[in-house]
Order: sequence, then structure tokens, then C-alpha cells
Amino acid sequence: MMQGTCVYCGQTKLVNTVDQEEADKQATLECQCEGAKKERRILQLDDAIEDLFSEKNVDKRFDAASDFEIETIKNIARTVLCNGSRKGSIMLYDGTKATVARKSNGDISIQRNLAVNLEILC
Repeated sequence: MMQGTCVYCGQTKLVNTVDQEEADKQATLECQCEGAKKERRILQLDDAIEDLFSEKNVDKRFDAASDFEIETIKNIARTVLCNGSRKGSIMLYDGTKATVARKSNGDISIQRNLAVNLEILC
């Protein structure tokens, strides 16, 4: 057992890890301060983005996005979560659109849609 310290509020907690870095990380993940809650939410968003856009995507209709695209989507999600932005989107190489938006209840929505634009020129 080691004593870990939350990186946001300094609260300490005994955790079962092998080194100090892991102890601090675990203490932070288990802390109830606002900074730790936000970090857990960011990790949850990162996991959801990986599920939707990476090779392990849960919807096999779409190809995996590139690592650069996935990191860009994660940055958009962090901006929506942390900086008060309402919505952000990016067009991906495969023609799909990734959108991250804050709902009225504060939840974050992550969507991947086919971007179909029809145009008729006469």
C-alpha cells in the first residue's frame, strides 16, 4: 500500500500500487473533488471516442479514423466539456462528420454521421 495524492486538491489516500506515480494517479481517479471529476469525465469521453472512431469501433459501417483525426475529436470534446463551447465538428477523411455537442442537461453527445450533400447545378 502506498499513499497517493490527488493532483487537483492534494487530498491523500492509501491505494494498492507499486510506485508513487501510480499511487497519485489512482488517488486522483478516486477523489471526489471537481478537478478529479472532470478528469474522469474526460477519460470517459476519450473511451467513447475510441469506441466510435478507432479500429475497435462499435458500428462497423464506418472505417476507422486516423490517429490524428481521433486526437482532433478528443480535443474538440475537451473544448466542449471544459471551455463552455456548445458544439464542435470535423469532416473526416472517409466522408463522415464527427460532432461533439453539449446538451441542455449538460451531457456531452458524440455523433458520427454520413455527410451527404446533394447539389444540382442547372
